[in-house]
Amino acid sequence: MPEPQDLLKHVHKYLSKTAVFSSFPMSLLLLGLEKLIEMECVCPCDKSTLLTVLIFTGPAIFTFALMYILLRPFKHCYGGVNDDTQQSCPKAFFSCLIPPVMWIFYLLLDGDYFACAMTDWKGVFVFDEELNRSWCKPTDGTRNETELRGSTRKYIHQSQVNIIYHKSLYCYCNIII
Repeated sequence: MPEPQDLLKHVHKYLSKTAVFSSFPMSLLLLGLEKLIEMECVCPCDKSTLLTVLIFTGPAIFTFALMYILLRPFKHCYGGVNDDTQQSCPKAFFSCLIPPVMWIFYLLLDGDYFACAMTDWKGVFVFDEELNRSWCKPTDGTRNETELRGSTRKYIHQSQVNIIYHKSLYCYCNIII
């Protein structure tokens, strides 16, 4: 019977040959970053799509660039399969997309960032007991607060349902590739 140390060495050797070895830890780091942003980020509550776009794209572009530097996917295009990673060009490039796509999944699954982007009323970002999360409470008094709370709930639900649908599609594509 093999010893546990030998088994771990074999698993490490196998995983180090795949792109999952580098993209899984990066995805976990992004999850921590999302939790940190969630604690510190305050929605400006007035058609704040620019802030939300920056939250979505900034870390996604950074992690794509980092994975691109680590995996160098185009080195696989000219010589076939590379010896050290056993990756072809399309698989290596696709592996660079895993952490950025995971970042967008995290944000959309949370739903708050999408709801923040869809906010079109002036308000203050406060915690609401009924929603059990922070939202943009209207300050102008011209719009119905209950209706806007329902809109926020609808945006969060929309974001979560759409990402579950797209995540399933992403998993199927990943299995096929």
